[in-house]
Parts: sequence; structure tokens; C-alpha cells
Amino acid sequence: MLLGVHVIVRDEADVLGRCLSSVQGIADEIIVADTGSTDQSAAIAAGFGAKVIAVPWQDDFAAVRNRLLEEASTQWILVLDADEWLTGGELSLLRQELDNADVSLSSFKIAMEHIIDDTDHQNVVRSEAVRLFRNGHGFKYTGEIHEQLCTETNELKEAEGPLLKASFLLLHDGYKPSVIQRKKKTERNLRIITRQLSQQPNDPFCLYNYAVALCQLGSLAEALDAFRQSLATTSVKAPYRPTLIRDYAKTLLASGKADEAGQLLRGETLGYGDYAELHLLYGESLVALHLLTDAEAAFKAAIAAGEQGSYVSLAGSSGYRAHTALAEIYLRLGHRIEANHHLKIALEQAPLWEPALKGMALWLHEDGVPDSALADRLGEWVKSDQTKLIARVLGGIGAYEEALTVWQSVQNKELTVRDTVLFSECLIGNQRYSEASELLEGLVVQDQAYTEELGMAIVDWMLCLWAEERRMPVQGWSQLSLLMGKPQLDWVKELDLLLTSKRRGYPAALANARNLEAARIFMDRAIGHGMLPLAQSFAKRLRGLDGSFEISLYDNGYMTASADLMLQSYGAKGRLGAEQAYRLGELLYRKRLFQEALPLMEQAAEAEGSAIADRAQLAVASLYLQLALESLQPEDYGGGRSWDGGWPEQDRERITEALRLTEALGWLTNWNGLQRRRAGGDASEANFLMHDR
Repeated sequence: MLLGVHVIVRDEADVLGRCLSSVQGIADEIIVADTGSTDQSAAIAAGFGAKVIAVPWQDDFAAVRNRLLEEASTQWILVLDADEWLTGGELSLLRQELDNADVSLSSFKIAMEHIIDDTDHQNVVRSEAVRLFRNGHGFKYTGEIHEQLCTETNELKEAEGPLLKASFLLLHDGYKPSVIQRKKKTERNLRIITRQLSQQPNDPFCLYNYAVALCQLGSLAEALDAFRQSLATTSVKAPYRPTLIRDYAKTLLASGKADEAGQLLRGETLGYGDYAELHLLYGESLVALHLLTDAEAAFKAAIAAGEQGSYVSLAGSSGYRAHTALAEIYLRLGHRIEANHHLKIALEQAPLWEPALKGMALWLHEDGVPDSALADRLGEWVKSDQTKLIARVLGGIGAYEEALTVWQSVQNKELTVRDTVLFSECLIGNQRYSEASELLEGLVVQDQAYTEELGMAIVDWMLCLWAEERRMPVQGWSQLSLLMGKPQLDWVKELDLLLTSKRRGYPAALANARNLEAARIFMDRAIGHGMLPLAQSFAKRLRGLDGSFEISLYDNGYMTASADLMLQSYGAKGRLGAEQAYRLGELLYRKRLFQEALPLMEQAAEAEGSAIADRAQLAVASLYLQLALESLQPEDYGGGRSWDGGWPEQDRERITEALRLTEALGWLTNWNGLQRRRAGGDASEANFLMHDR
């Protein structure tokens, strides 16, 4: 017999049929090791003609794999997990390739795609792995978890082989967060790895796997320590080292440590010049550090690297992801032609890539296309039946009225948690708070595991209730009690009472810094939704938020309303804080009032201990360059000043280039699509603030 398929199962009835049906017509023999299922897994396997053997589970995947090898009677073996399935190839071609394989070839790699979330089929990780190998050629598995196929000669060596020519793709969806959580895979993995580390505390591969498991549990600080220890002792020739660098860098970025990620990747991108995702991550770290010119070069390097299947990598790292990232930089810098060019390339490669669609929708809006026509214009890439995608794109750039119409055409049963939160955001954006709170309440009170999206749903539900001066119902407090400690919960209850009270007294004092930070989160979220009267009530009723309100307004795109409030504050107090001075100065800079902006930016730059000082120093440099350019253009000035053409044109070009580089250091506020719309004049919801004295 030519080909056998080996699978390990334990309570995999929900996916096993998909796996085994994908190899029907390929396999001459199917062997399934059942490690203790309590569902119908064994019966399903038997229904596909599989030989089912019971193997006691002892937290050792390699032992079970090797037990399956003992049962094999075919020339070749294909190893699958129950949550994997073959797709995209012709059965006869695979068998033909194995039949005709050179005797010197004993194993093949298969291209794999790992679906990593529940929202986007294009958000996948690609890799290659040896999954096909000859039976009886000295192969064995080692490692209790993340087991490796090795050849047993004088020493164990990880199996290698060329990529299978037959156009099969191995799909895997076991890395979806919902699957990991439901099947408690991380807890199992952590248990096994912890035992391994107790026996081999300094083993770099175990430390790497330990770090990955900690990431899946959300313990990023501990994961970073494990990544550091692993990298320190991992050989430069270790096959997993490039993926270790990738995962370490991603965790640094997720932890807000862009500077460390940049330092790591600056050197590693030299050693792995053909690893596109490392360049992409390097670019992301540089964007976070406001080094836009350097980030531009990194994204271009990702494109030049091309797709290398030998690396574990996000799909599109050298294509649509990198082009979208470049477009975002060009949109920030006002280079609209370049932005449009890269957005079109991204959408040609991946028409359903949501970030690129949002970028194009924003570009079209800024080009004068009305919201009512955006869906039609996006029809070049998105079919009309992609309803939820269209709604997400329109809502993502603040076209709430049109997005709401699309959301209302979707059946509730088709809505995920994320969809429901985005749907409610469109209701909130249209000031339909009662409908939004009803939608969110139906989501929050369900018995389900906590996720970040669910957390946002709870916050938004509370905001909708408070916007109508309604108090949180009992079931809401029951849910919140599962998510926060009693002191914080008690404070939120006080806030609930304060914001729904008809009495207007003195501002309430916040008990501690944690409560102050929580209040800022509520206020910022309200401003982000355009719930400005509610956000203003936070600022007025809670002592300690003074000044934060107008800063958050500006950061959410409400430039004019923010400036009006800051000028009121200046008139009343005779001074502005560094953060306020910076934003007012930036507003004047954007309006090309450079002389007026300069003293404000200099004040912000001189503020000791202020996080804004570095950005303000760059702003001061930009202002002096702008003033220098103005001085080279006497035609802009009146009076009797004479001009003899003494300044050569090349000096103007040098200053212009210096200004371009200074602005590309990212000191200007980076607004998302919705915020850019507001900053561009679509901020009518802020009008009430202009008259609220």
C-alpha cells in the first residue's frame, strides 16, 4: 500500500469528519490514536474505515506518534492533526509524485495555512512542515509537545525535505482564540512544558514554547522573560530561531515596547534579509517610534524580500500588508498619489483586506466622494454580498449612517461579538443610544468567556445608559463582578450613581490613581464615540480630569472645539499645560500660522518630565524651517523690502527636504480614519461645545 494517514484524537468529533473526508481517495490506510475521547470521535473515525487504537494519554505527543508508527503498513505516511485538512490539490497527482519519488528522497514538506482568528479568512499564518515521509526509514518523533520528526542515525537530526510539488495545501484552524479557549489547549500545553522545564530548565526550545503558551494566556511580561532567556542560548543554526525572533518582536510590540522591538529587529533583519515579516515588524516598531522615513524603508524591504515559504509568516507580509502599511504612512504625510498607488496594489492582491479597504474609503472621502457613494466605489473590490465587510469599512471611517443601513440588513444570528460591538458603534454614532444599549445588553448577559471585545461591549453599554441618565441594571453588575475586583466595582457603582443623578454638586474626588485612569478610559471612549455631552459630564463632575477633556477632544479629531476650550482655559487661568500648549500649537501649525505656533511649541518643548517634550522639539525644528521657507518668498510680504534673487533655488530645495524629513519623524498627531474625518471638518457633533459656556 502506498499511503497511510495518521491522526491523534481526543474529543475531536466537531472537526474529525472534515479532516478524514479530505483524504478520502488518497489514503490506503487510516490509523487514528484515540487518547481518551468521551464523544463520538472513535465512531466517526471508524465510519471512514479507520483503524482506531486506544492509547493512554500521558502528556506526551511524541509517544503517541511513535505508537502510530508501529502500526503503519504503508510505504509513505501523512501525519495530520484532527483540526487540519487537505485542500486544493488533485488526488492522483499526489499519489503519482510519491510513486515516482527518487529513492534518495525520504520526506516532503507540505505548505500550511493557519487560520488565526474568527473574523478574516485572509488573516492567516503560512508555514511549511515535513508531514510526508517514508515508513521504515529510521524516523521517530521526539518531544512531549510540539513534537519533531527526526532521523535516528548516529544522532537525532530534525527531518528535512523538499516542498511537495503537488499543489496541496494543509489548512489548520486550531489556533483560533475561540478554539484554544474552548478546548483548553493552552492549559494543557503549559502543563507539559512546565514539567519539561523542571527537568531541563535552560533548554532554549522549551523556553520558547513556554513563552508562546504564556502569550496565549495573556501573560506578556512573563513571556518576554522567557523569550529573552531562550534567545540568549539558542543556536544561530536552530531551525526555530527565525520564528523565535518573530514571536519575540510581536510580543514586544504588543507590550508597548517598540524601542526594544526596533533594537532587536535592526540587527536580525540583516541576518534574515529574506524574511519579509521581520521587515514588516521592524517597520511597525519604527512607526510606533514616529520614525516614518525609516519605517517606509523597512516596508519597502519587506516587499523586496518576497514570500519565502520556509519561514513562518503572516500571509501578505511582502504584499498587501506591506503596501497597506506604506499607504498609511503616505496618508499621514499627505502624499495622496503614493497612498492611492499602494492601496490599489494591496487590493489587487487581497480585495477583501479590510485595512486596505478602509484606507481606500478614507482616500475617496478626502477626494470628495460622498458617503452615500462610497459603497458603490468600493464595489470594484468588494461584492455586494460581502455585507458585514462593507459595514465594517464604512463604520471604520465614520460613515455611520450608511454603515448602519448595511448592518440592519444583516440577520442577528449572523453577528459575532465583534460584529455586535461594531453594529452598536454605528447606532451610537447616530445617537440611537437606546437601541445600542438593548443590543449590547443582549450580548453582555450571555454566559460566555470574557474577551477584549466583550469588555468593550460592557463599557459601551454603560456609556449608552449614562448618556440617557439611566442606571446600570442588576444583571449588568453581576457580569461586571466577574471582571473586576470589589474596590473597582464599588467605584464604578459610585460613578453610575453620580452620572445619573439629577443633582448638580461639587465635582467628586477620585479615590486613587487607578480610578482616575479608569475615568479617563470611560471619558476617552465616550469622546471616541462622539458622545460629547456625556464626556463633558465626566470632566465636570470628576475632580482630576481637568485638562484631559480638551486633550482627548483634540486626539480624537475635534480640533476646533478643543482649541476653543483651551483658549477659554488660557483666558481663565493665564496659562496652558504642556500637553495643551502642544496641541494648540499643532493646530496653528496645520493652519500655517507658524509665528503664532512657535511660542506654544517652545513652551511644550521646555516642560521638564513631559512625555510631549520630544515631539515638541521636533515641532519647533519644523516651525523654524517653515519660517525659513517663508523668508525665501518675499512676494508673500508687503512693504518696501527689496529682493535681488540672492538666495539660490537650491537652498530652498534643501530646506524643503529638511522639512520633509522632520515632519516624517511623526511628531504630528496620527489620527485614524474617523478622526481624520473630524479633523477635516466632519465634526458637527462638537458644535454644542462651541456654545457651552
